[in-house]
Amino acid sequence: MAEFQTREIDIDGLIAKADAALPASSAALVATSGAYGDLSGRPVLGSAAATASTDYATAAQGALAATALQAGDVSTVATTGQYGDLLGLPTLGTAAGTDSTAYATAAQGTLADSATQPGDLSAVATTGAYGDLSGLPTLGTMSAQSAVDYTPTVELGSAAYTASGDYATALQGGLADTAVQPGDLATVATSGEYGDLNFKPELGTAAFSNTGDFATAAQGALADTALQALPANNVTGAGVTHIAAVTEYPATEDPDTLYVLVPA
Repeated sequence: MAEFQTREIDIDGLIAKADAALPASSAALVATSGAYGDLSGRPVLGSAAATASTDYATAAQGALAATALQAGDVSTVATTGQYGDLLGLPTLGTAAGTDSTAYATAAQGTLADSATQPGDLSAVATTGAYGDLSGLPTLGTMSAQSAVDYTPTVELGSAAYTASGDYATALQGGLADTAVQPGDLATVATSGEYGDLNFKPELGTAAFSNTGDFATAAQGALADTALQALPANNVTGAGVTHIAAVTEYPATEDPDTLYVLVPA
């Protein structure tokens, strides 16, 4: 049989709460509708009430805007960047429109200041004419004669009538003094002939063959371990009926056995 749990109910308390409860007619309409429109004393909202907060600057941005320069606070050049919009423009000379490379440097100007000017030179400096020399000597009648009409007081050698470029310089002469002379060289130095070498090695007949005419070292190693041909007297019977692999021939051979010598 099922068991029922019972608990005590405060009937009087429930009745008291019911008596104290407000009747539905006493509550505001919004209490049961929950609609914003049923609120009384609603504030008058502006058009921003229906927009997101991200549609507007933050308080920090507003503070920056409050201290920012406005268009009317700056000069025209601040927004145009044009040289002509600058105030107090200097009066420039014609050189302002040319490159600095069109003029001498300060160093060149210094040299020009200390340079000898044409007016400081005698006429002969620019003409090179004998007649423009000052203090000319008074020459005798021989000065108008050719040098070949007179016997020179100094006997000149044949080199006196040749150009300096026809001879070696002192530097070249020094190199010539220390250069190896042909007599100091072996014959092969000028002939290039093998036969002119001294102390030539004695070559064997293989020296005149190509490397391809011989087996390689690897092939030679294989040949050392290869099976060798048997001597003719190793087969002595009328017919071989048995083959034996041996590392050395036996002292007494079976005439009917073929002995194959293999590496130990």
